[in-house]
Amino acid sequence: DEGPELRAAASVRNMFHGEGRGISTWGIALAAHDFEHHDGATSSCLPQRPAPPHGSTGVVAVSANDQRVKAWLVEPPPASDTAVENQIGHDRRGARRPWRIVGASLERAAEPKVVIQHHQNIPCVDLAAGRLISSCLDGTVQVAELRSSGDSLVAGEARRLGVECDSGMWGACWIPLRTVRTATRARPGGGGATMCSRGRRIQWVANEATLPEEILLTSVWPLLDLRTLLCRVQLLSSAHAGLATDEVVAAHREEHLALCFSETAAWLLDDRARPVCKLQLPFSATFSHLVYSKELSAVLLATKMCPPPAAAGSLWAISLLRRRSSLRYRLEAHAIPYALPDSDRYPASAFVGMALAPGGRVFTLLASRRLACHQLAARLAAA
Repeated sequence: DEGPELRAAASVRNMFHGEGRGISTWGIALAAHDFEHHDGATSSCLPQRPAPPHGSTGVVAVSANDQRVKAWLVEPPPASDTAVENQIGHDRRGARRPWRIVGASLERAAEPKVVIQHHQNIPCVDLAAGRLISSCLDGTVQVAELRSSGDSLVAGEARRLGVECDSGMWGACWIPLRTVRTATRARPGGGGATMCSRGRRIQWVANEATLPEEILLTSVWPLLDLRTLLCRVQLLSSAHAGLATDEVVAAHREEHLALCFSETAAWLLDDRARPVCKLQLPFSATFSHLVYSKELSAVLLATKMCPPPAAAGSLWAISLLRRRSSLRYRLEAHAIPYALPDSDRYPASAFVGMALAPGGRVFTLLASRRLACHQLAARLAAA
């Protein structure tokens, strides 16, 4: 919870489905409840939805060894900037009201909603824009749409994505397309491709009606999909090209990519859930933890199955690059060396947790209980 000290804000009980006994929890995902820019879906296969209001109900989801992904609705405390906070944001003793699991009471825990069912254990789940993605040891990756209706959680029918692996999928995560780094392809003979001057104004004319640039950029282009912008609009003129490439990465754009990985390979799926890249991993990703860093445009993997002498390469980054003015992508794997007192002692050197912080900082926790902070930065080499 917010405040000078970290404390438990709310709790849920993940029980074996239909049996009421405890079950091992693998993955957990929490949807942000305070949306500065809503990460919604605008692709043809995933419908667009409006941005939730500040302080709206969010979702927490977990995966477990009962081969199911379950989710609860979470209601945050009233916003701290409301004029009536002293009346609705604090209880009579002056303490801030806690978060609430919708449907829970003093007598009983809230019942979760089963949103995805697999046929094996589920190591990883992720949430973004009302969509839940899960990776499973049955070799599949599934996606389900989630939305709230009053105090109820409504889940759409889960569907498989177009990638499978017989050895099992160990992780999956969402990646906002606007956060992927772009690279300009160098021209033969030197000098990278440059964009022409954007000083020229544009306008569209149809049936004697004229749409000026301001209307196009604020009310028309945000409704166009990526392929229309890059395959049609940017070809109209050099002025259109510059504005179209800006629109693709604008803050209000809501397209997401997905990255999933097995023991030996990683796949990137585009905003239409189609595989566009595959990377053979130079390490074993079995039991790996993963986080996506928007600042680095990279998925960070902390591995467990890299005993010495490979322990120094147990922390890896899968960087994502998109060619400017196109929807072509590239994945690259980079080892992140670390030098800690336990780095040469396996299994004490095995990673058991990882988290991100602003400024390119990555916190890792080893089995030896050693917590370390890694300062990372991305350098884009010339194409």
